[in-house]
Amino acid sequence: GPRDIPDAALAGGVIVKWNAASGQNVRLEEPPADRAAFDAAFEAWAARPYGQDSGEWSYALAERRIIVESLLPETPGASLLDLQFYCCNGEVLFGWITGGEKRPPTAYGIFEPDGTQRPVEAIVPVLRPGRSWMPAGSRPPAVWPRAVAIARRLSQGIDFVRVDFMLAAGELYDPAANTWTTTAPNDPNAWEA
Repeated sequence: GPRDIPDAALAGGVIVKWNAASGQNVRLEEPPADRAAFDAAFEAWAARPYGQDSGEWSYALAERRIIVESLLPETPGASLLDLQFYCCNGEVLFGWITGGEKRPPTAYGIFEPDGTQRPVEAIVPVLRPGRSWMPAGSRPPAVWPRAVAIARRLSQGIDFVRVDFMLAAGELYDPAANTWTTTAPNDPNAWEA
């Protein structure tokens, strides 16, 4: 649990997060001002498996661990980009870019593996407040071909996988794989609706 994390690991310049949740993290520029409150927040998150209300049931199956990672380098005035590649057995079907998810405003874009932007407003016309689509004619970042190539390699032999990266200061970080596409209702009757 959180009390097992040595104080030295929380000296600052890190993000502390659960491996089996989304949004259950604390960004530490400096050591926590109140270590007891910090530990209590993680213990409260641990008291109930994440995702049971949002359809992300598979998080409950993971052995929960707390991860302490160095903060990614940031370029002043630029947000981190989240690159997600939806893949089937070594083929990238499309890529999804999220800019500003960690620090709004948030903008989304969907791109072909060759970097061509897909028109998406007809697919998902309504976004939550404070979020928007990237303007028509947007291009993915220069590392796009390299990210596509890595996603192809990582997805070989897997029927479906989403391969994710963070892009910070022009470099790719944290390749991760996720075998579900999105969330779904927990109630089987909801599938009939």
